[in-house]
Amino acid sequence: MGLAEDQRTTDELLDEAKKVQAASKESTTRSKAIVHDIIETGTATHTQLTEDRAKLENVHSDLEEMDSDLKMAQNQLKAIARKLTKDKIIRYVTS
Repeated sequence: MGLAEDQRTTDELLDEAKKVQAASKESTTRSKAIVHDIIETGTATHTQLTEDRAKLENVHSDLEEMDSDLKMAQNQLKAIARKLTKDKIIRYVTS
């Protein structure tokens, strides 16, 4: 093997190394873009879940208030029904 052959082999090895390096760089760039997209998606998902949680907490609060209002209304209806029953008994007794 002569000097020219060694030089060519070295040049070929350097060219191959540059190709591998370029391919690795492209792969890394694509990977970084994918990671960026994943972070954006995760952030958007987190924001949406936070908003949804707040909405659900408001719904829960509203349901508790409605339950309280219904219990109060039910007690008032029972009181009215007792009063009507008393009034009917009084009318029956006094007739």
